[in-house]
Amino acid sequence: ANVTWDYSNGAMDVNETQGLVVAAVSGNTTYPNATKSFSQGTIDQYYHSTASARILDGYKYDAGEGLGIIDVVITGGLSYITYPFNYGSTVATNFSGTAATGMGNIPFTGKIFSKIDGTGTLKLMDQDINDVFRLSIIDTVSATFMAFNINLIRTQYEYYETANPSVPLFIDATIEVVGVNKERQVLSKNLAQVGLNTVAIDNFVVY
Repeated sequence: ANVTWDYSNGAMDVNETQGLVVAAVSGNTTYPNATKSFSQGTIDQYYHSTASARILDGYKYDAGEGLGIIDVVITGGLSYITYPFNYGSTVATNFSGTAATGMGNIPFTGKIFSKIDGTGTLKLMDQDINDVFRLSIIDTVSATFMAFNINLIRTQYEYYETANPSVPLFIDATIEVVGVNKERQVLSKNLAQVGLNTVAIDNFVVY
């Protein structure tokens, strides 16, 4: 309640530009239940919705050189947002599935915790936006392949306008394949570019 999230001094990196896209999905063989995809930098999320929840069917992650493209397919889908949005509402659950990688299909287990943990004002480089709430998401995916442990951790903060909660207006996400790479993405639909920063992860970039 009455929180201020200040991103107004963000550094701009325009060397890499990508769009933030929400698109309809039909007939995707990897994510057959998905009806929408949400693209943010190196992650494409696939999901569908019911009257009471948003269901994550999985996500495609570009882990870079070495691991390449990873399709994280969640068995039965994962309810990670409940409707209507209410301050303090939480979801905590386990999930499992298969990660399709260049090394083959690898079974995985995972955990997710999401919570609407604040309401207030979002300060961006070009404007202040009132009546915003934040959804915090932490999920982990763990797998073992040829005696190697693989752990993917995503920490994501999604900011929504109370009057338009269907699509986030701002995202601050960190995606890490432990011991391989770590990337921070700060994305905003109110600005013109997207920056991806895979090295200096403490200096965020915005689009």
